[in-house]
Amino acid sequence: MPKLSTEPTTSSYFSNWDRNLLSLTHELSGPLTAASLNLEKYLLASNPESLEMLKSNLKLMEDYLANTRQLIRRLPVPPRPFSVNKQLANIVRNLSPVASQSLVTIKLNVDEDCALRGNATRFKQIISCVIRNAIDSYDDCLRLNRYVVVEHHLIKDYLVVSIKDHGSGISKAYKSKIFKPYFSTKRGTSGLGLGLSLAAESITEDFMGYVKVESDKNNGTTFRLFFRLPKVDMLK
Repeated sequence: MPKLSTEPTTSSYFSNWDRNLLSLTHELSGPLTAASLNLEKYLLASNPESLEMLKSNLKLMEDYLANTRQLIRRLPVPPRPFSVNKQLANIVRNLSPVASQSLVTIKLNVDEDCALRGNATRFKQIISCVIRNAIDSYDDCLRLNRYVVVEHHLIKDYLVVSIKDHGSGISKAYKSKIFKPYFSTKRGTSGLGLGLSLAAESITEDFMGYVKVESDKNNGTTFRLFFRLPKVDMLK
């Protein structure tokens, strides 16, 4: 099974200005699609759950906008401890309508919670991007059981978030290109080819981490995202 890792690359593809604007453009598409789907469900069936999810989608978009506004104005965004399980649960909830549209189920398998220290919005952007790519991997796949499994565990000084699918996989021809900006395997104009490159850069720049990928053509892909754990005294 071929493996690909961003470790220990630390080079930046984008200027701060480019990175913030491109990231915002890319990341808003997810919650915007989910908000549209939830609004449609609510209008058709007056489903209270859809209304609550719509509010959650809109709140996520507000967070992305506020975070980008601070970064563009060069206002400090102080790192704060945040619950990994809580953030993962919110991400899965926000992306569930998008997954359902593709007949995909997101499974969140987590046990003991832990804390990271940093920008929680950045964390959500990184994880959301990889999950959306996992959902998209089923676009050209005829599998009936379409799952994306999200898990996490600790390895030495890192929290490792694992995101696994059984979709179309990554061919050998593409495996060295997926973290390059503007590279996309999506047809038409649905993808800018920026998501994974921005996510990998953000893990390096914001969380002192890296990404490893294992993929087998037609048998799925596993992304392992390594986030540096804070020292105990930094969580206070």
